Amino acid sequence: AVGGTLWIRTKDTKLVSEASAKSEVLRILQPGDEVKWLGRDRSTGFHRIEVKLKGGGTCKGHVLQPNLTPTAPSSQIDYGDGKPTSTESLASDGAATRT
Repeated sequence: AVGGTLWIRTKDTKLVSEASAKSEVLRILQPGDEVKWLGRDRSTGFHRIEVKLKGGGTCKGHVLQPNLTPTAPSSQIDYGDGKPTSTESLASDGAATRT
């Protein structure tokens, strides 16, 4: 629903000024960043969102739909291959252990 909360799913997601990949990049968003959904541009596939800025205020722009998720961040990491990996599985295979 318009005004609902979504989260950024993909690393280095570009928040652009217009519903076009060639428009100005306003911000680079990271997985887990919380955004407010403002609607979808039916002709381009971009979605309009609003991001809260750390110093206060907001920034409105557009991102592509695959970069958004309705699921709040958990202990999953998205490496951009479309397969979220849990931090538990990293630890269990030894990838996240100290040597």
